[in-house]
Amino acid sequence: MKYFNQTTVTIVACLCAALFLYIRHGGGGSPEPRQVRYQSMNVDESRAQDLRKAREERKINLPDGSELGAEFVREQIKLISETPFEDKDLSFALRIPKTWNSSPLDRFVIPGMENDYSILTPVAKYSGPPIMSLQPFVEVKTVRLTKDIDLYPYAQIYFKEQAIAPETIQMRDDGSVDALYVQVFQGTQSYAIRARFFKQGDMAVSVHVALPLEAYGKYKHLLGLIINSFQFENPFVKDVEQKSSFRLLNILKFNHYESWVASNINRTSTADASLKLIHQDKRGGVVNGAIYIRSIRKDRFTGIDLDAALKMEIKRIEDKGYRLSGSLGDKPLPDTLAESYPESVRKTYKVQPDDGNKANETQDDFSRVQYGSATTDVYLDTSIVSTPKYYVFFSMLSPTPDSNYRVWAQNQFGYRQTLDSLVIRE
Repeated sequence: MKYFNQTTVTIVACLCAALFLYIRHGGGGSPEPRQVRYQSMNVDESRAQDLRKAREERKINLPDGSELGAEFVREQIKLISETPFEDKDLSFALRIPKTWNSSPLDRFVIPGMENDYSILTPVAKYSGPPIMSLQPFVEVKTVRLTKDIDLYPYAQIYFKEQAIAPETIQMRDDGSVDALYVQVFQGTQSYAIRARFFKQGDMAVSVHVALPLEAYGKYKHLLGLIINSFQFENPFVKDVEQKSSFRLLNILKFNHYESWVASNINRTSTADASLKLIHQDKRGGVVNGAIYIRSIRKDRFTGIDLDAALKMEIKRIEDKGYRLSGSLGDKPLPDTLAESYPESVRKTYKVQPDDGNKANETQDDFSRVQYGSATTDVYLDTSIVSTPKYYVFFSMLSPTPDSNYRVWAQNQFGYRQTLDSLVIRE
C-alpha cells in the first residue's frame, strides 16, 4: 500500500465513519448495537478475553445472503469450481454473480514452486463490472503453516501484518472465522471487505470479498451470499507438525509436537516424577516456551488440598527464578479432563524473572525466552489435575501476547494439544 498525505487520511477517516453508519443501520434499517472495536493485537490475555466477550455480546450482524431469495440466485448467480495450480488440496466451489469472471493473480511464481505457499499466496481471483468506478472482486489466499495455531489469533495476526484494524472478528460454530474490514488500495480506493478464514490440512486459507466502501449498504447481502457459498471439494485435517508420544513411568502418557523437546526428566520415583518440554526456535539458541510437568502421589504429601497444591506449584515456579506480578484469570481445561477430573483447575498469571535469583540453573535455561523489547513479563499458564491418587501439574512459561503474540498463540495451541492427549493411570 502506498503512503498518503494528511488530506487523504482525513478522507479515509470519513469513509470509515460511513462504514460504521452502514453497518449500524443495515443500509437504512433499524440500528444494531455498536461494535466494540479490537483496539490492539498487543494486549494482555485478560484484556483480550474481555474484548472477545464484549464482541460476542454486541457483535456486528454479518448477513449470510439468505435475504436475496431463490429467484435472485437462479437468475443472477453462477456456481464455479476451481483447482488452483492443479492442487487438489485447494479445490473449491464458489457462487459469484454471472457477470464476474476470473482475473489475473497479483503474484510472482518461481517455476516449479507454484504449490509452495511458504508465504501468503493468492491462488484465485474473480472480479466484476465496476461499481462506483471500482471493480468488486473475490480473492482466495493461502499459506502453509509451520506451527499450528487457532484461527482466531491467526486472523488477528493477518490483520496486524496488513496494518488493518478490522471492524469485527467473529468465531463461527464450524471453527472458521469471519471478519469485516476496510482497506485502502493505491491511496484512495476504499473497499469494504468480508473475509472468512479456514484451515485446510496444514494450510490457512482465507476468502476475501470486496466492493467499494460506499456500496456496502446496498450489496452487503451479496457479500454474505458469496462468502457463505465457499467450500472445499475435499476438506481434510492434517497435523502441521509431527507429534511424539511420551510416557512418564507408568503414571502419565501424552503427545507433544516434536518442536517441544523433553529434558530434565526425573523418573526415580512414582511419588514425585517430572520433566520439562522446551519449545526450541528452529534457529536454535532461543527458547520460545517451556512446559514444566510433574506428578506427585497424594499419599506422600498428606493434608494437601487443591489450593495448597496450587500454592506449592507457584512456589516451584518461583524457585526457578520467577516472581508473580499479577493474575490473568481462570481458563477452562480441555473437556475430557474437566469431565473426568472435576476437582481440577487452570489459572494464568503474569510473572517476571527474579534478578535476585539469577544463579538458579533452571531459570537460566529459560532466560533466553524472547520477552520483546518493551517488557520482561512472562506468561504463566498452570493446570492442576486432581485424580484420586495424584496431583498432576502442567505449567507453561511463554512470552506474553504483548511481547510476541504469534509465539504466545502457538504456545497456547501446543499446550492445549498436549493437555488434550493426557492419559493418567491410577
